[in-house]
Amino acid sequence: MGKVKTEPFAFLDRHVPVCSMLRHTIVVPTHNAAHHIATTIESLLSQRNARFEVIFIDGESRDRTLEIIRSFEDSRFRIQSAPTSQYYEMVNRGVAMAQGEYVQILNPGDSYLYPDALNMASWQIAKNDFPDLFYTASILRDEWAESHFFFRPLKKEFLRKGMQPTHLNSLWVKRETFKKMGSFPIDYDLRGALDFFIRFSKHRELLASSEMRVYIESAPYIADTGYLLKNFKETFQLIVHHYGFFWALSYLFVQKDLKRLCRHYIKKIRSSFQGR
Repeated sequence: MGKVKTEPFAFLDRHVPVCSMLRHTIVVPTHNAAHHIATTIESLLSQRNARFEVIFIDGESRDRTLEIIRSFEDSRFRIQSAPTSQYYEMVNRGVAMAQGEYVQILNPGDSYLYPDALNMASWQIAKNDFPDLFYTASILRDEWAESHFFFRPLKKEFLRKGMQPTHLNSLWVKRETFKKMGSFPIDYDLRGALDFFIRFSKHRELLASSEMRVYIESAPYIADTGYLLKNFKETFQLIVHHYGFFWALSYLFVQKDLKRLCRHYIKKIRSSFQGR
């Protein structure tokens, strides 16, 4: 697994060695995702010089999600039905089925920015001596078209403020690492990735590497009142659990969810007046 070919392969303005020995498992949890899943599949099929399998974990979709996935008829695709639509429970099922050396999680609607993104990730992983975790920068956009750039060092000083290094879809985890750390917690709907990063940081023998390049274009998400309040609540609970009540109180002064909620209400009020 550790050998990297020296054959140059174009990646934008760079020459990237083709790391054909490394195999990825991409887990895609789906639930009524018919409007978005084709975007992700087409992006996966566009990847060049990369070995991967895709595991779709479907949580009882009632739309055409499964029909669309099956229509691509690719031997690298596996579909597993799950009796739940809880996000991290579906993710854990996919991780348990993974056969690749590294696991990545994509949501329906996520797509790679470049056709060489997986190959580039393989090259960076090999270049950094196959770390337990490799992550890149990410950009998220909510329904208000506000962009949020994520890229921070994986350090306790950020984690105890509720600031994870990147988004879950910009993370590659060595499959063996899950055996050391365990799976994602299913008690959280939104901040299970933050819990994972915190637990990873507490394992001193585990190594991480990163690159400040955006590989993934995330599907826009709906940051409504329910989302922002739940994000705030789960973050507070996680900080209390891992670092104590003092740091949870400190989080209240640095968090942005409640500020974003106020801005959204102001935008709605302005829109209502402008529509008259």
